[in-house]
Amino acid sequence: MDEKRKRHTKSIDELRPIDDICGSVFFQDRKCVEILLREVLGNPFLEIETTEAQKVVRNIFGRGGQLDVLAYDSEQGMYDIEFQEEKPGAIPDRAFFNYALLAQHRIQAGVAFKDFPYIHIVFVLEGDFFKFSKPVEKMRFFLGDRELLGLKLGIVYVNAKNPDVNTSLGRVLHDLLCDNPREMLLPEFAKRLEMIRDPAGKERGVMGKYSEMLQEEAREDGREEGRREGRKEGRREGESRLAKLISFLLKNGKQDEIERAASNPDSLPGMYVKYGIS
Repeated sequence: MDEKRKRHTKSIDELRPIDDICGSVFFQDRKCVEILLREVLGNPFLEIETTEAQKVVRNIFGRGGQLDVLAYDSEQGMYDIEFQEEKPGAIPDRAFFNYALLAQHRIQAGVAFKDFPYIHIVFVLEGDFFKFSKPVEKMRFFLGDRELLGLKLGIVYVNAKNPDVNTSLGRVLHDLLCDNPREMLLPEFAKRLEMIRDPAGKERGVMGKYSEMLQEEAREDGREEGRREGRKEGRREGESRLAKLISFLLKNGKQDEIERAASNPDSLPGMYVKYGIS
């Protein structure tokens, strides 16, 4: 059995906060997100107001992503937290793609560049996949040899492997790897893990549903390989048709229709007919 299927067949009581099934429920708790992000970003004053789990965001062409945890701070900054046990899911390309998705949906018409919200993409990794040899590494941007400061984009990699429990960050990372609340060092995390595992609690049921969905996804991956080649040509045709539609709508100033196309893929067939897109 491959690693993806192994992860998705764990029992609920074996799951840890760093596992995406558990983490997506665990970090629906605002306080737990706040503890994690304060340590990772080195900002003890950060205040998280709301969180969402497994939020699906799409661009105008229908390409999208499902975000593990999306949090908003008191100043409307955004934090996409992704739990990754394998390197391919944490490549920088994905970070920039997630940033683009969130910026597209968050930044309204007329907002000045200086007023754009801060958007952080935080990858929480179980291993030191990129050989940083330290628990937190922030991506830096340069123009020539001069670092660009003050950008509204932050990309952060968190390496939970071998945490130093003598530090506050290390204790947070230690608890992310725990499947036993009694072994956790932070009372807030221990209480939260016990709560979401409570057989009488609704959150355990939510984890069960996530687990079933991901197990089916792993099974589908196997079936998908056999269908993939046959779908490539159809996908290219669909993308070409959608690009024609978007180009037509942009040229004719139909912003409302572009937003409808992005938010409601079911409307596309009717729009193709309405605007004569073949």
